[in-house]
Amino acid sequence: MEKYGFVYIWYDRKHKRYYIGCHWGNIDDGYVCSSNWMRDAYKRRPEDFKRRILTNNISERHLIYPEEFKWLSLIKSEELGKRYYNLQIDDLSSKDGKKIIEGLQKRDNKSHSPEVREKRRQSMIKTMAKKFPQENRHNSVKFNSPEYIENMKNKSAERWKDPEYKKRVGESITKANLGKPRTGNSAKGCVWFNNGIINIKRKEHPGEGWIKGKLYKINPMERDKYILENKKEIVVGKVLSEETKNKMSEKRKKYWKNKKENS
Repeated sequence: MEKYGFVYIWYDRKHKRYYIGCHWGNIDDGYVCSSNWMRDAYKRRPEDFKRRILTNNISERHLIYPEEFKWLSLIKSEELGKRYYNLQIDDLSSKDGKKIIEGLQKRDNKSHSPEVREKRRQSMIKTMAKKFPQENRHNSVKFNSPEYIENMKNKSAERWKDPEYKKRVGESITKANLGKPRTGNSAKGCVWFNNGIINIKRKEHPGEGWIKGKLYKINPMERDKYILENKKEIVVGKVLSEETKNKMSEKRKKYWKNKKENS
């Protein structure tokens, strides 16, 4: 596809805002603009934007910038970022602008080439080696070694033997939780009980058939069956009031009644 330069202007009918820019390529290559602000708006609502070509068929790449600047210079400074998506006016036809253009033209853009990729990779390795010397880098092998883990475990155990350390940790936790609302029922004073099928926490003994302690191996099928059969009396970890039981019962009756009528 033949390439050429052109200068364009976009109009956003929703915000009555313009954008002027230039491009080297083709008017049908799908290019929108270089402004992140305008491009994001265009992606959200492309139907609100309309483009008009101001100057077309510019034969040389370096000639598109003076042409773009000719149109940009018509924008008043107070209109930048308000009536226009353009935030500043860069004169790339100036001496500094020509340096930028020359750099862009000399830059190797063939990133798909394996030779170019390898060349860049080696360059990056050298740069990173200077910036981050080997002695300053973290050694993952060292941190994952059994000796290091054992050493850190022993240090932690020693710290927890110090009453002052325990006091500092406790104070920091208390300070962090200060003013935070408690969520759910407080488990303070509760004890684990089990009936051989499920575990529950209670402040008082649940009654006959329950013993103090927690089961660590539970049969899921037996647990679910037990909860299903005793759902009016028990929810794991909670004691239901008579009012709550009645509400649940009414809710179930209403559900099944509606289901029967709609079937």
